[in-house]
Amino acid sequence: RAHHPPARDGSPRTRRGMSYAMHKQVHPPTGVDHACAAYFTHPIGDGGPPNLVVTQANHLTVFAIRRERNSDAMSDLELGAKAVAAATGKDPALNENMDVSLEVVAEFDLHGTVGSLCALRRRFGAPRNQRDALLVAVRESKLSVVEFDPATQTLVNSSLHSWETGVGSGGVPSAHRAAPLPPLAVADPEGRCGAVLLRAEGGSRLALLPAVEGEVDDDFVDDEDEDDDDEAADALHSNPNANSGKSLRRTQSEIRSRGTAASVKASYVLDLSRELKISGVRDVCFLHGYGEPTVLVLHEKKPTWAGRLALLNDTMVISAITLDLDNKRHTVIWRRANLPHSCYRLCAMPDPLGGALVLSQNFLMHESQESSRALALNPLAGGGGGDETSVRAAKAAADAAALATTAGNAAAQDPSLANPVSLLATREGTESALGVSVELDAAQCAVVSETRVLLTTKNGSLMLLSLRLEGRRLAATGAMRLRRAGGAVLSSGMCLVTRKLLFLGSRVGDSLLVSFTEKEEQVVQALPSSSTTGGVSHEQQQTVRDSIRKRKAGEDVPAERQKENPGDAKANHDDDDELEALLYGDGKTRTVGGAEQIGGDGVGSVGAASLKAAAALANNKIEKDGGYSFTVRDSVLGISPVIDLTIGASVSVRGDTETRAELVAACGHGKNGALAVLQRGIQPELVTEVEAGTLPGLRGSWTVFSDLDAGDDAGSNQPRTRPTDGGRPFHSFLVIALATTTMVLETGAELKEVSESVSLKTNVTTLCCGNLFVGGGTGGTSRTSRIAQVHAHGVCVTNGGVLTQEVSLHEMGVGVGVDETRNAIVDARVAANHVLCRLSNGALRILFADETTSELKPVHKKYLANLPNGADIATAALVDDSTHAATHPGLDARLPGFLKRGCVTTDSGKEQEQGNCVLAVCRVGGTLELYSLPKCEKIWTADGFGEGVSVLAPVGSGAARENARFTNQAAAKIAATRRERGAGENAHIVPPPPEIVELRMDAFSTAHDRPLLTAIRGDGVVLAYRGFLCPPGVGGVPRKQTHAQLRFSRIEISVEGGGGELPAHASGKPLPEVLGGTRLTRFEGIGDRGGIKGIFVCGLTSALWLVARRSRVLALPMRGESSGNRAVSFSCFHNSNCHDGFILGTAAGGTRICQIPPKMHYEAKWPVRKLSLKCTPHHVQYLPDFKLYALSTSTLVRWKEPVVEEDDSHFQNLVNTRRAKAMAVGGVEEQFSLRLLNPGSLECAWQHVLDPGEHVQTVRNVQLRNTKSGALQSMLAVGTAWPGGEDTPCRGRILLFDVAWKMTYAATGQHSTSSGNTNQPEWQGRVACERDAKMACTALSGLEGHLVVAIGNKLVVHQWDGELLHPVAFFDTPLHTVTINVVKNFILLGDLQKGCLFLRWKDTGHEKLLVQLSKDFEHLDVLATEFLVDGNQLSMLCADTVGNAYSFSYDPKSTESWKGEKLLTKASFFVGSPVNRMVRFKIKPPKRQAGAPAPTPLELKATGNRHAVFHGTLDGSLGILVPTDKESFDTLQKLQDYLVTRTPQPCGLNSKSFRMPKTAEGRPTRQNAPNLFLDGDTLAVFEQVPWREQHAAAASAELTRDEALLHLRRLMERTAFL
Repeated sequence: RAHHPPARDGSPRTRRGMSYAMHKQVHPPTGVDHACAAYFTHPIGDGGPPNLVVTQANHLTVFAIRRERNSDAMSDLELGAKAVAAATGKDPALNENMDVSLEVVAEFDLHGTVGSLCALRRRFGAPRNQRDALLVAVRESKLSVVEFDPATQTLVNSSLHSWETGVGSGGVPSAHRAAPLPPLAVADPEGRCGAVLLRAEGGSRLALLPAVEGEVDDDFVDDEDEDDDDEAADALHSNPNANSGKSLRRTQSEIRSRGTAASVKASYVLDLSRELKISGVRDVCFLHGYGEPTVLVLHEKKPTWAGRLALLNDTMVISAITLDLDNKRHTVIWRRANLPHSCYRLCAMPDPLGGALVLSQNFLMHESQESSRALALNPLAGGGGGDETSVRAAKAAADAAALATTAGNAAAQDPSLANPVSLLATREGTESALGVSVELDAAQCAVVSETRVLLTTKNGSLMLLSLRLEGRRLAATGAMRLRRAGGAVLSSGMCLVTRKLLFLGSRVGDSLLVSFTEKEEQVVQALPSSSTTGGVSHEQQQTVRDSIRKRKAGEDVPAERQKENPGDAKANHDDDDELEALLYGDGKTRTVGGAEQIGGDGVGSVGAASLKAAAALANNKIEKDGGYSFTVRDSVLGISPVIDLTIGASVSVRGDTETRAELVAACGHGKNGALAVLQRGIQPELVTEVEAGTLPGLRGSWTVFSDLDAGDDAGSNQPRTRPTDGGRPFHSFLVIALATTTMVLETGAELKEVSESVSLKTNVTTLCCGNLFVGGGTGGTSRTSRIAQVHAHGVCVTNGGVLTQEVSLHEMGVGVGVDETRNAIVDARVAANHVLCRLSNGALRILFADETTSELKPVHKKYLANLPNGADIATAALVDDSTHAATHPGLDARLPGFLKRGCVTTDSGKEQEQGNCVLAVCRVGGTLELYSLPKCEKIWTADGFGEGVSVLAPVGSGAARENARFTNQAAAKIAATRRERGAGENAHIVPPPPEIVELRMDAFSTAHDRPLLTAIRGDGVVLAYRGFLCPPGVGGVPRKQTHAQLRFSRIEISVEGGGGELPAHASGKPLPEVLGGTRLTRFEGIGDRGGIKGIFVCGLTSALWLVARRSRVLALPMRGESSGNRAVSFSCFHNSNCHDGFILGTAAGGTRICQIPPKMHYEAKWPVRKLSLKCTPHHVQYLPDFKLYALSTSTLVRWKEPVVEEDDSHFQNLVNTRRAKAMAVGGVEEQFSLRLLNPGSLECAWQHVLDPGEHVQTVRNVQLRNTKSGALQSMLAVGTAWPGGEDTPCRGRILLFDVAWKMTYAATGQHSTSSGNTNQPEWQGRVACERDAKMACTALSGLEGHLVVAIGNKLVVHQWDGELLHPVAFFDTPLHTVTINVVKNFILLGDLQKGCLFLRWKDTGHEKLLVQLSKDFEHLDVLATEFLVDGNQLSMLCADTVGNAYSFSYDPKSTESWKGEKLLTKASFFVGSPVNRMVRFKIKPPKRQAGAPAPTPLELKATGNRHAVFHGTLDGSLGILVPTDKESFDTLQKLQDYLVTRTPQPCGLNSKSFRMPKTAEGRPTRQNAPNLFLDGDTLAVFEQVPWREQHAAAASAELTRDEALLHLRRLMERTAFL
């Protein structure tokens, strides 16, 4: 029964109050929205290809094109000259021997969704060292003109522009309104101006931005003005977001201070509708070849739509407007009218043709001031010429489309009116495309040459448009030819990076970087002709007639004729096969685009037979245009859109200490559909282990190589060092350091202790061990001839297991006066053929490998005197500077010695050739110094390393002065805040930061060429910096300086739960008893497919992987290791039984030999494994009782005529509608299937195929109580629907599946359950119940042993008797229920337009009721809902179609709730993208410190029943909503407000404004919520700001730094659920 009045009995406590929450984005968006090529980070004169700039929702990434040739690299000057020539000439050829990939230069999270992006080129005549700028338009009618600052590696705003509706001017301010069409930014190809099309509020305004004149002479500014340049740079950097709504004034000195870049003046707005009578603008572009900037506008004269085409058609107009920017005069110089109503995009063509291509659904047009040409793309275009057969095929297709449009509509007397013929079809100059039938709606295009354009269709086909010119116009006949060029991803954008490189961005799959080369001219016949005269044979005509007749009747084409006419049946498969081969194939170049690929997209029931007939006219023509050959060079991983997601568990691996939790997301569409398995961090797979306690006092472990094979001088027990296949050499020995001794193990087929048979020291503990005399190769294939072991009293050098040299402390200190009885080595490093020893008094001793004698020799005492005193040194490290790296990303010339190139050095060339080794020293106080070896000359010094400043710059530079100024400002803020609170005289005192206890500096070939500086501070914070070279004339570097300046920019290291605190030590020195072993270890080649590279961080808490990939650093936590078995040592391990693995030494005295999971992609914070489905996934659900995944997918199948009973008129009408729609799209319709997948491999274990046309609406795992037996049964419930259109009623079904398994027997037929048998369980599903419904079953869930189903606008509760479902209660819902969530007996409903409803289920035994407790009375378009549980508080979350998230509370005691009838909106937040799915999971209780008191029952209740909500968005991002208490909320809110206003915001966008909820344009505005969710992304910035700035921020929240960190880390720890 339906029961609407609210409950009169007391409301349970679980429904009172409100949960405060924090939102954090844990995975960035991956769907590519926009891409452009620009010389953004370097000018064109420096050489190298342009940058590729990509935006993914609010994430902006700048890529460089990395090109590696096998031949000798060209110099940068040669490349610069070639790059300048490429502006008017050809791009350097890309051959198969060149490796091309994408390298990340910088990435930024913006506080705004990017609506459009374009590059503002440098003006003609500007200096060649001027860079391009970016026009970044966000949806809230704002524009940021940004440039790249090479001095700090950040974005700098040159001007900010806003055209928002002011507050108080009426209506909703545009900052809080989501326009249906974002602003469109375009730029003049000659860099004279930019423009932004503003389409909000139904208007048509064009904001114009004149460019700043760029003609500046390099010698204009004198060297004496450098100080002024530094001051200008300091002013800009100190207030990067300063703006007044217009462009900032930029003097020549200001331009010089950051390096020249294009910029704009103050903007003004041209109202097109008021001044030029232009409205309904769809697209704009700038034209080539005009003396003044000329913009082409595509607009609609009178609006129309598909239902009014018979009355109003051909409504589009293009108008060319010339812009006189100085006088602000604008004139329409030419116009074309009566274009098809479906025109939507313009593409400007370069000289000599000029004009623009106009894309529409059925036509492809070229319009210019001189000529007009058009190409009819499919039979739906109407008109056209050709033989009788092709005309009949076109008419059949048009009739099928019209029938689908008017099917079931009794008022449609003339179906032909649904598709009236466009005037363009009969216009002179319009021709029909021969051999293809394609629709170009939602197409993307890129101009690759003056006469060629590549296009992608909505089905993923790549089309090539060839143009034939006659002078400056298209030829009168045969001007445009369109043909299929291959298969590609479903693209959301195309960008031509160079003349031979194309980027295909996608929102539903991986984005591709593709190189294309022109095939040699050859004679290619379009199609095989059946006669020598080129006509159509009688058999072909009969084939066409039969296929059209049968498809109209809904029959299949006979098999024998399908063989003759494969066409459509193979078109999609061809695309899939080509894409599969390009992405995952053997890497060979795939030649596509020939005439044999003709077969395009089927449109309007036009198949291969009719396409052949239409193409028969061209069979006599001989073509010399061979098309292109395409090769995929690189890809950018995409998991958007996240259609559904679930939290499950993978297959357990031996040695797991916890469940392998994983997140499985259904993503993609069509042939790009996939399952993405995501894991937060790396959970290794155990190969073997040494039990805990076997190695007490374990301090470290090292694996070393040896050249000696079995049978050599070291003895016959020596393992084989190189695999038989010639791959990477195997490790030879494993050295394990214990408290007072050392163990040496041979790493053959088995680990075997050989401590007695080798000459390494085993009676002392080893401090460090490594290889010397490394040479003759790279990447792990080098030969190593010596092993160096460092212990407390010296260094031992062996050849294999034979001792060759022993260096004592006395030999190290010859002439220095070291007393061996009073001094000992406490720390050591082996790298780059050098050995660094740290003595107990802090002094350093260095040994270098002499290749002539194959011995270690100490560095002379006169050189050691240049080093600091031992008491002043906090830590030191050796740096290998031999990795080949370019001056800046994108250059082809890569040379060793990156550090020395950016430092002032006096070393001779001979000494530099001896070895590129540098000594890095961190002084007490946080100063970082670099010394060249072997002379130990100081070449570089920077302050603020311990502070964690954003940029480490040499002392005396402009950036160093800026750091000092920021530090002083932070100290002044702290003092002022404390004085306000009565702190007294010591208000200005800030404790110094802890000392650096360990550091490394590494470079990784191809993964991270530039130096990566990592360090651990005394408080456990991990600092990471990336090295770069600041060019002369930028950032205070003198222009007369001949070399670039070395600097380091800080990298964000953010891990849920924060870093572990290191116990404080008085001296701050890395004593072994404090560190417990080396905490920073380099690794390479771990994992399959070349492996991963980076730094492993092990310490007192969880371990951390810093993975270097594409020149970015990913912080991945180590999962699966228990807190009591933490890792204290790490070493790579590669032998015959463990390829590309590693060894962990644990604090419990054991070792674990592990490998990382295979087939993982390391592109973001969450490693991803993608499983291609080649169909569209819709739902994925984890079945915990069976440890299986349920997946529903859909694919297109051929139409089959179903059997219809004569008395079922409803089904007959549905079949008629389905048939008509299928015939309009090529005779196919959608068919759904349900699969059960095995965990781990995700292989299909069982599949159930539904009838064609039946759509799966929901899939859930439910627990139903059998009323006969009383037992709970876990079942899979599915709700379906039969959609037929608005004129046909929609029916549905409820399907219940039993899941069971049976054992497959071994060959002997004997049943066995032992763990060692080969029997495997085989899962099967059975349809346990089918129940028809009169309306669609859109959502369902389990409810205390019952099944609650949303059927149309009713909510029905069913009970299960083991055979049938029986309805027992119902409730009338508003419109269309999309989600059902259940907690105990509480139900949360989400309606597509009517918001949320909160119900309660009452089952008293004699009556069953659904009672409405409360609902949301305001308008809300709900996509996803979920409960948020925080102890005894229950809140309701919902997400709408705009991207807002709301928190509701049920509080009947509040007067605002109308006695509980109204759900109270307590908090709101703008996520940034529509949330499609929410998943609730239980948070683990917080970890308690050792020795902490046991929690009280109240604390257990508060923390034991706390749930968070995970969500996925349509942009491919993942986020989490975590509950928190009011005290932490209020405290962190103050901290967040400080960070919003006092930290730089990229592109000048305000995070608080961005997170305010948005209202869709034209929809009613909701009442403002009293609170916002905490912004976890903003709070995460706190750990990345410098030390003193952290104290200032904490003081603003009335906290100390440690208290603020404690609040943050406790809250962030709750997000570490996986």
